[in-house]
Amino acid sequence: MILKDKIKITGMEKLKPCPFCGYDAEVRMLKYSTGFYNYEIYCPHEYKCYLFGAVEKNFDSAEDAVRAWNQREESEVEE
Repeated sequence: MILKDKIKITGMEKLKPCPFCGYDAEVRMLKYSTGFYNYEIYCPHEYKCYLFGAVEKNFDSAEDAVRAWNQREESEVEE
């Protein structure tokens, strides 16, 4: 069983929007029944984004996930 909790970002660098649809991405913590947990970046824009779902996974901290997500090259979002 995996529990997924949305994490509110405070004191970290701002999370960039999804590069594919422009929607606000989210950081989520995944808690496994084994006691293990990790973080992922998630695009919740179900109907417009072809990458709906987790796009950056398996980070040890929310800060690492945000840093990896934000290190991508800038691109324009097609509407």
